[in-house]
Amino acid sequence: MEYIVKPYNDKTARRITDGTIKGFIRTRSGENVRILCNDAKGDYPLVGLVDDEIGDRPMRWTINGKYIMPRSRKVEKHRYDLVLFVPEEGGEAV
Repeated sequence: MEYIVKPYNDKTARRITDGTIKGFIRTRSGENVRILCNDAKGDYPLVGLVDDEIGDRPMRWTINGKYIMPRSRKVEKHRYDLVLFVPEEGGEAV
């Protein structure tokens, strides 16, 4: 099955997480991500684990999947921004 990369969308990510559609949540640089919750308090409600060279690294993102460096308010593309990998058809039911 061929997958395409799409910008992070919370509704689609929830469907991937609960198994309604096939797909993967990853960082822009390709690490797998497991979202633990999407309703944490504050400006970064997405909480998840990034599987990188160190192991499972806990991280937080905006509801739009943007990673913003601590002590920085710059909204630029970052290697830890979230993206979705979905089947070319847009996501099929499992």
